[in-house]
Amino acid sequence: MTVAYIFATVVLCGALLFSYFTMKRILIEQASLYAFGTSTNELSITIRDTSLYSSDLKAAKELPDSNSRLEEKIKIQMMTALERVSALKKETTARLLSLQDYSYYKDFHNMFNSPPDSIWHKLDQYVNRLHEIIIDNNYGTPGADLLWLPVEATAAKNGTLGKSYSAALERLQMIIAERSSHLDKTHKRLTFFSVIVVMLELLLIFYPLKRQLGKVNTRLLSAHKKLYNQANYDQQTGLPNTSGVIKQIHSQPSEQPYLYLLIVGIENTDTISRIVGPPSLDIFFTEFANRLHSVDSSDNLLFRAGDNEFGILLTHQTLSDDTATVSSIQKVLGSKLPVNNSIVYPKVRLGCSGTKITSENLLDKLIDARLAAQVYEAAEFRIPKYESYMRSSIEDENILVEKLRNGLTNREFVPYYQIKVDANTGYACGMEALCRWVQTDGTIVPPFEFIPVAEKSGIITEITWQLLEQIAIDYKAWISQGLNPGRIAFNAAESMLREINFLNRIKTILESTEASHCPLDLEITENVALGLESEAITKALSAARTLGMEIALDDFGTGYASLSSIVGLDVDIIKVDKSFVSKMSTSSDSRTVVVTIIHLCQQLNKKCVVEGVETREEWEFCRDLGCTEIQGYYFHRPAPFLDVQEALISEQRLGKTG
Repeated sequence: MTVAYIFATVVLCGALLFSYFTMKRILIEQASLYAFGTSTNELSITIRDTSLYSSDLKAAKELPDSNSRLEEKIKIQMMTALERVSALKKETTARLLSLQDYSYYKDFHNMFNSPPDSIWHKLDQYVNRLHEIIIDNNYGTPGADLLWLPVEATAAKNGTLGKSYSAALERLQMIIAERSSHLDKTHKRLTFFSVIVVMLELLLIFYPLKRQLGKVNTRLLSAHKKLYNQANYDQQTGLPNTSGVIKQIHSQPSEQPYLYLLIVGIENTDTISRIVGPPSLDIFFTEFANRLHSVDSSDNLLFRAGDNEFGILLTHQTLSDDTATVSSIQKVLGSKLPVNNSIVYPKVRLGCSGTKITSENLLDKLIDARLAAQVYEAAEFRIPKYESYMRSSIEDENILVEKLRNGLTNREFVPYYQIKVDANTGYACGMEALCRWVQTDGTIVPPFEFIPVAEKSGIITEITWQLLEQIAIDYKAWISQGLNPGRIAFNAAESMLREINFLNRIKTILESTEASHCPLDLEITENVALGLESEAITKALSAARTLGMEIALDDFGTGYASLSSIVGLDVDIIKVDKSFVSKMSTSSDSRTVVVTIIHLCQQLNKKCVVEGVETREEWEFCRDLGCTEIQGYYFHRPAPFLDVQEALISEQRLGKTG
C-alpha cells in the first residue's frame, strides 16, 4: 500500500509539475507576443500622428499670410512625435528579440530588418524626410514640393510603410490567435491528464487504504479501551478507581442506593515498601485488595480511592457502632500479610460518611470519610463517622496556616533556650533552642497549638531557618560579652533535611556566628533516623558532620525504633524522653527503660542526655547511672535571650553558689 501510494503521489506531482511549467512557458510566450503587439501598434499610431503634423505644417506654409509662430508650434509637436517614434522603435526591437526562441521570429525579423523593403528601412527614410521638412525654410521655391511627395506616399494608409505595418500587424494578430487557441487546447489536455492521474492515484490507494484504515480503526478501538481502563480502573489491583465508581453509580438503578462510604487507608506504606521493595508493592496492594473482598459483601462496591486508600460503598447499616464487627475487620486487615518472601503488617485507618451516596456527591463524601478517619483510634473498636465539626477543624487549620505565614513575614518566631547542665557538676554545658511564637500583641502561642500544623503544612522548615538566623545572632552576642553558651541544639524536620540547598544555608548560618568552631548540633526524631536510607537525608546529615555538627536522636523510645535498632543509627547523642523520666518514681518499667538506655549509650560510646528532670532525686538517679547531661525544669526552664544571658552571667562571671 505504501509503495502504491508513493508511486501514485510521484506521478501526480510529476503531472502537476509538467502542467505548471508547460502553462508557464505558454503564458510567457503569450505575454511576449502581447507586449510586442502593443509596442508595434503604438509605433503605428505615432507614425500616423507625424503624418498629420506634416499635413498641418504644409497647410500652414500654404497660407497667404504665413504664421511663423504656428509653424514653430507644429514643428515642436513633430519633433516630440519623432522622439517618441525613436523610443518606440527601440522598444519594439527589444520586444522582437524576446521572441527569438519561437518559430515565427524569423518572419517578423525579416519584415522589420531585411532590406530593401524592411519596415525599419522605410521608417528611417520617412523620419529623415520629416527632419528635412522641419529644417526647410524655402517652401514655395521651385522644387520645394518634391520634399513632401515621399512623406505623403510613405505615411499614407496605402503607402509603402503603411502597407508594411498593416501586414506585420495582421501577421501578429494571426499568431496571437493561434497561440491563444493552442493555450486553450493545452490547458484542456493538461486538465484531463491531471484528472486521469488523480483517478489513477485514488484507484491505486483506495483498496489498500481501506484495508489499512480497518487496521487503524481496530488499533484505535483497542487503544480507546485501554485508555478507558486506565482512566477508570486501578492498574495495580484491577478495581475501579474513583472515576470508574462514579460511572458505575450513575449507570445503576436508583432503587439500589449506597447508604454509606467506608474509607480504608494504609498508613505504613513507606515502611512496607522498604521491607518488600518497590517492585513488590503492586503485589502487596493486590493481596490487600483480596483481603478487603473477604470483608466486603456481594452487594457492596469496592474501589481504589487513592494511592494508599480503598473505598467500600455500603448498602447496609454503617459499621461504626458495631464493636464486634469493627474488631473483626481490624483483625483481618491488620494481620500479617505474606508478600513474596516477606511478611508485613498493614496499619490501617478507617472512617466513614453517611447518607445516600450518588455519582454527584461521591467526591464530597470521600473528603468527609477522610476527615472522619483522622480521628480514628484502633483501640476504641469503632469506625468514626463524619460530623460537621470535622470540616470546621480543617477550616480552622487553614486559618492557622495563613497566620503562620504572616508570622513568618513579621518574624514572630523566636528561640527560647533551655540550658543543659553537666550531670556531675550541675553547671551549664550547652542548651537546646525551642521555637516560641510571640505575636505582635505580645501573646505567646504554645508550641503544641501550632507545631503539628506547621509540620503538616511544611512551614516548619522556614520557621526553623528563621530561628537559626536568630540563634546565630544570639550566640554571637553572648560570645562578644565573654560568655560561653556551649553548643546549641535545634530540631530539624525531615523536609528541612531534604532541601537541595540545605548545605549552603547551614554554611551561611555558621559563618554568621563568627565562631572558631561549629556551635550548633542537629536533633532528629526516630522517624527521621529510620529513614536514613533516603539519599537526600543521608547526604544532609553527612554534610552537617563535615561542618562540625553533632547529630542527636531526640525523644528516644517514643517512636518506631526498638532498643536493638539503636545500634544501626548513625548518631552521636541519644536523648532519653521525659515521658520515661517522669514515671520513674511510680513505674519500675520506666525506671528500667532509663537504666537500659543510659547503660546502652555507655557501651556504644555515645553521649546520653536525660530530658524532663524536675526533681533532685531524678537528677541524682541519672547522675549515678553515668548519664552525660541533664535537661529539665529542676535546673532551667526554656527562657528568652535576655533571661538566658542573665543566667550565664550569674554562673560564669559571678560563680555558681549553693
